[in-house]
Amino acid sequence: MSLKAIIVVPAFNEAGRIEVMLRDYLETFDATVGLHIVLNGCSDNTLHIVTKYQRSYPQRVTYEEHAETGKGRAVRLGWQAVQAQYIGVADADNATNAQEYAKLLDALIDSGVDGVIASRYADGAMVRDRNSVLRRVAARVFRLLVTILFDLPYTDTQCGAKIFKQSVIRQVAPQLVDNTMSFDVELLWLCKRYRYRIIEVPINWTETMTSPFMATPLKTIGNALVMFNALLRLRIRTLFVKY
Repeated sequence: MSLKAIIVVPAFNEAGRIEVMLRDYLETFDATVGLHIVLNGCSDNTLHIVTKYQRSYPQRVTYEEHAETGKGRAVRLGWQAVQAQYIGVADADNATNAQEYAKLLDALIDSGVDGVIASRYADGAMVRDRNSVLRRVAARVFRLLVTILFDLPYTDTQCGAKIFKQSVIRQVAPQLVDNTMSFDVELLWLCKRYRYRIIEVPINWTETMTSPFMATPLKTIGNALVMFNALLRLRIRTLFVKY
């Protein structure tokens, strides 16, 4: 049976979280929806967990391994490796569970748009957030910078749950160059440039466990500075580089 949709899942040392996500998505979606895991420099037990599910669901679970390469490149590599009518991405922590992700897929199929992204901040969304005040402030500043620099009409560019028609991925993905966590902004900016119709769907989102990238205040500050710098470099590139 060919897959209607494939969701790419970038994974960097996700042994403590990915099994819950795999079980949830595989049990919630039917056999027309598959998962493609991109192991991104994992040094823990993530591979063992993924291969266990691949053996149990050989038609629906695939994976590839790479040296640590950044989330943006991991997603691009995954998108280039899969074929389906709809191609998406989801984080391994199950913060957007399968029931919520199904809202994105249903909206994409029913509305006739080119892509659907999840929003934690649109009207109707609910966030169960255990993040620090510092991380929430950094997120708000980041959203403000995105609005100022790129004029994107979205309340949430950074939620990890997104899905698009295959034609969008085939045109946009080869042009993406940002390997940091701000690759979402480049992705949505390119979609805007090509006049694709992308809509937001409010979701119920749960912070399941502290991200390894934001585990301490020092890491939060450091990664926030990296992302802000990436935004500025991206804006300069969009002004002077022909896509």
